[in-house]
Amino acid sequence: MLDITPEQLAAMEEHSEAGFRRRLFGLLRDEFPDHAGDPRGVAAVVDLGIADARAAGLRTERGLAAWVIAAFLLGLDIKDDPHVIAAIRTSGDSEAAKADWLQGYVAAVAEALEG
Repeated sequence: MLDITPEQLAAMEEHSEAGFRRRLFGLLRDEFPDHAGDPRGVAAVVDLGIADARAAGLRTERGLAAWVIAAFLLGLDIKDDPHVIAAIRTSGDSEAAKADWLQGYVAAVAEALEG
């Protein structure tokens, strides 16, 4: 049987987290090039957005990514939007459903701004 020490587990988790942050940074840069000017600003949104998403109760990569994309497009202050917080915190839905809600919210805001 393979034994993994707590130190090894921590190193693997750190490596996984760093990879997720890199993938998310790349997604924002590639999918939204008009908004991704300063790489340091994009990295800051990724870092702050992940922290805010976790504070709101999201844990999966899908949930964290949906929050970060919303924060990137709508602003980091979505963490203060009572509508967003209520939908994320009070919903008994799965995290996938919460991620879908965030995507729909971003689309609805974008549509309202275009209209």
